[in-house]
Amino acid sequence: MNYNEMHFYKLKYGEGTRGTVYADKNARVAYKEFDRATPPLESTGKILKRIKNLNIHNVYKIYDIISKNKYSLKSLHGYYMEYYEPVGPLLLQPIDYVIKNIYDLKDTLQKLYDNNIETNDLHADNMIVSKEGIIIIDVDNYSFYFPLTKKIFHKPMNVMDLIESIIYNELLDIHGELSPLELHYYMDSNNPDFIENIKQYNNLFEYLIVKNREYQESKKVM
Repeated sequence: MNYNEMHFYKLKYGEGTRGTVYADKNARVAYKEFDRATPPLESTGKILKRIKNLNIHNVYKIYDIISKNKYSLKSLHGYYMEYYEPVGPLLLQPIDYVIKNIYDLKDTLQKLYDNNIETNDLHADNMIVSKEGIIIIDVDNYSFYFPLTKKIFHKPMNVMDLIESIIYNELLDIHGELSPLELHYYMDSNNPDFIENIKQYNNLFEYLIVKNREYQESKKVM
């Protein structure tokens, strides 16, 4: 892949605490350049390399890791990855898309856990709702579990907590004020029958309208 022939520009939301992300949307390639003032640890390079080699579905594809010495993961400059175009709110995606990605993300989180990768910077802002699926990005803040204590103190992240956090952010943009506890209560995402319950709706927005109405009615009775 010849990166020199690509035309990169800074993404609108591409500036973070550890670096800046540029992209060539036509080539579907992005590049994260680490901040030289706060360079990443050597373990960051090991995390990126592990995830690149695993090539797990629902985690962005990493192409090349760039360092000062091509034979070392120290002194990282940045890394190239696939660019994913957002397709809009998860709330409005077809319900089949939502269900498929719940199962896919559950498998993805289990595989990361099985490979001793701690997803300690995984949240709604580090996920993209794309036509390829819900894609996990920005893994360079992840770390490795200590194997001897992993199974005692840790378990894979709950996929429904992630889905709920994405929905919360999207609803917050609409309402401006929203209680995460109320959303958790009426979304009922930890219900074992959640998947079956949402199948009758076109999307999660329709489902939440009904559940919110039921929730408001129940409060009147109390």
